[in-house]
Amino acid sequence: MKSISTQSNLSAAIITTGLLGLLVGAGFPTWQHAVESGQILAKSVEYPDQLNPFNIYHKHTVSFYNWLASVFLHLFSKYTVSIILSSFKDFHPTLLYR
Repeated sequence: MKSISTQSNLSAAIITTGLLGLLVGAGFPTWQHAVESGQILAKSVEYPDQLNPFNIYHKHTVSFYNWLASVFLHLFSKYTVSIILSSFKDFHPTLLYR
């Protein structure tokens, strides 16, 4: 059985690492792949040849991040979407431990 101080220390550690993940993700927006697929799904970029392998790949790869990027691209620039997705990517694993 965990004591109260152990649980509060664990909660503080999870919150701290989550916030650090948010800061690192925002400081180094590297989640570009989802943004590229999101541009295809949002129809802001189209390949001239529908049988282009990249076109087929981006349209048929199913990912939560790709669809989230396509929705965000209607509201924000691609750079801002990359920052948002990078921050969320580095933060959300800490939510699993609650």
